[in-house]
Amino acid sequence: MIVGNPPWDKTKFSDTDFFPQYHSNYRSLKNTEKAAVQKRLLESTHIAAAYQSVQHDAEVANNYYKSAYPLNRGAGDGNLFRFFVERNLGLLNAGGSLNYVLPSALMFEEGSMGLRLHIFNQAQLRFFHSFENNKGIFQDVHRSYKFALMQVVNTPPTADQAPIDTAFYVLDAADLQRPETHVPYPLDTVKALSPEQWALMELRDGTDLPILQKCYSAFPSLSPNWLDFRNELHMTSDKELFIEQTIQGLLPLYEGKMIWQYSHVFEEPQYWVNPQAFDARLHSKELYRMAQDLGVPKAEAGKHASAVRYDREFVRLGFRDIARDTDERTLIFGLLPKNVGVGNTINISIPKTYLRDAKGGVTTQATSPLRLLFALAWFNSLPVDWLARFMIQIHANKTYLFRLPTPQPSDDEILAHPDYAQLAQNALLLSLAASWDDFAELAPLFNVQPGDVPSTAKARDQLRAENDRTVARLYGMTDAEFAHLLRSFKGLAAKRPEYLALLH
Repeated sequence: MIVGNPPWDKTKFSDTDFFPQYHSNYRSLKNTEKAAVQKRLLESTHIAAAYQSVQHDAEVANNYYKSAYPLNRGAGDGNLFRFFVERNLGLLNAGGSLNYVLPSALMFEEGSMGLRLHIFNQAQLRFFHSFENNKGIFQDVHRSYKFALMQVVNTPPTADQAPIDTAFYVLDAADLQRPETHVPYPLDTVKALSPEQWALMELRDGTDLPILQKCYSAFPSLSPNWLDFRNELHMTSDKELFIEQTIQGLLPLYEGKMIWQYSHVFEEPQYWVNPQAFDARLHSKELYRMAQDLGVPKAEAGKHASAVRYDREFVRLGFRDIARDTDERTLIFGLLPKNVGVGNTINISIPKTYLRDAKGGVTTQATSPLRLLFALAWFNSLPVDWLARFMIQIHANKTYLFRLPTPQPSDDEILAHPDYAQLAQNALLLSLAASWDDFAELAPLFNVQPGDVPSTAKARDQLRAENDRTVARLYGMTDAEFAHLLRSFKGLAAKRPEYLALLH
């Protein structure tokens, strides 16, 4: 038997972990201010030596971790708790157990998938009790952080093994004494609801499972062939492009905090970019994308450099990276207008593909704006948000989206299906309500005139509520099941009770 609480620290070197010891408010500074602090501090010989030493040690350690912990290869940035789990699983005798306090992310995040596959294929997860730290059980850990009690037994899985004893959103250890806190979670259900990741869903009670099974049997998981996402500019590695004062001709840089559902004007921009410098930064990447799309070497793509079209030339769909499952809403999607830069706190849709034209040259095929509008309505709906909350803890990324059951209609199918067409039209109306000028080119898709755009909050809420009810119906939910999921949105109930009233 092994009992422990492994370290929960990331192993990647970060400036934001090093410099605060010399400048206490470093993390809250603007990028230009951080750069000035770094320059000043690194002029000190002993600080520069310490910086290089810590950076080197982290690089050496991470290279070792990659070679010594095969279940963590390809898992993104390293975290010590994962390495401890892998090492200690290897120390167990037959029938021995690993009993850990560790981040709940082990059973949810993409980076821990290799460990999950090993546990479920080679051993038995007996219990997994996930806590929220709202009451400060761990005083030095952020209150939004989740941790778990886990037992893994080194016994091969069997067809008749007992369901995993799970509990989620536990606030106090005493809650585990109540039978209703526990949800039996069969291994077959884990695989059915998450066939590639084998991740647990954070169930609030036993009522969730049959609704989840109904939703996941209604549609296939989102395919990147239908809609894919990527990042554009990185807030750290591209920071020299960011300008803190705007002048005519600069493009706004969009960050996650600037968007809300159906709105790209939720906050004002903090940074701007010079379009020429912006395009120059992305030019090589665009040639690589062209080569990938055409299946040719990059040097060959370079002969068609004049055919490059930058993503900023298209209307795109974006969603926030920071997305806690305890917030008012978790998935936050909005259209972004043309001629903006996008930081990595927004995941942005891939707006085009490079193709050969009839003359052997290169052209582009844009992602259908009708598809973007349908996806905007679908992912902003409460039923889909409810599904996402079983997976997302702090960050939303496309890995989670690709696990969501999603209809993926063609443009003709959207227009031919009354519910699909209404979802897309409502998404267009709500986006035009945020800014007619930025998206007026999309209005002809549904012959929308300025007078059709909802001008009051109540009218906009009615369109959103119509979308919510439509998506619930398309998943096959009963009224009772829809009411059950609505009760889980406690943050929304506190902030927008009038909206939830529209849905009852």
